[in-house]
Order: sequence, then structure tokens, then C-alpha cells
Amino acid sequence: MNNRGLAHFATGHFKECKNDYIGALEQDSTNPEYLFNLGTVLLEMREADEAHVAFDKAMELDRSSAKLWHAKGLVFERESTWSKEGMIPEKDEQAIRCFKMALDLQPDFAPSSFHLGQAFHRSHHFQAALHCFKNVLEHKQKNFEVLLARG
Repeated sequence: MNNRGLAHFATGHFKECKNDYIGALEQDSTNPEYLFNLGTVLLEMREADEAHVAFDKAMELDRSSAKLWHAKGLVFERESTWSKEGMIPEKDEQAIRCFKMALDLQPDFAPSSFHLGQAFHRSHHFQAALHCFKNVLEHKQKNFEVLLARG
């Protein structure tokens, strides 16, 4: 079911994808990867409350996953940017906390550095944003150099 959900996600069939992940969780409700996948599709479907629940359950099983902290930060970030009233500073603060936690767990996790930079920029913390964006470029450079060295 999880693999079928991945295929549905890749083709943009999010409703079917969601149903597949729910089915996978019915078979194994303690699999953090299934919960992560469900949260990801819920976020794509703009079902933020349900995405929070899925990511929170996954984090109960694996609090040391930078990927899960990053995903939780994305939900807060999207809630802030989706708001009809404009940016919601409290949501950006929560996103910043999650992205920082992801980076504490995995300092070279470029997606969290990038999104942290965006959140700092939205919050008018421009020096902090610049620092984050520089980190992204440094990590991308290191990754590129590693790939070159590996041939």
C-alpha cells in the first residue's frame, strides 16, 4: 500500500495516495515512514491540522529524525503563508523552532537551512536569513565536491 501511495503521490493523485497511506497504517500503525508519507500528502492537500497529527505521531516514534522536524516546520510555514490575513508571525516562530531542531539533529540538512532562511526573511531578521542561505550554498558546494571526488 505504501509503495502504491508513493506512485500516486508522484503522479499527483493525492486522494488515492492518502487512502493508500491510511491503508498502510492500518497494517502497521507504528511505522514512522508511513506517518511521514501521510503527513506529506496531507500537507500537499492543504489539510494542515491532519498533517500536524500525522507528523506528531511519527515524531512520537522517532524524535531524532531531522526529516520529521523539517516536515513539521513546513506545516507551520505553509499555515503562515496560506493565511488570508497575511503572514502569521506565531506560525513562523514555530516553523523556525522546528527547522532549528532539524539542523541541530543534522547540521548539513540544506532544506531546513533554506526554509529557516525564508522564515527569518519573512520575520525581517535579514542577517540571520543571509547566514542560512550562505549555509545552503556551502553545503551544496560540499555535496557537489563529494560527488566529483566520487567520480
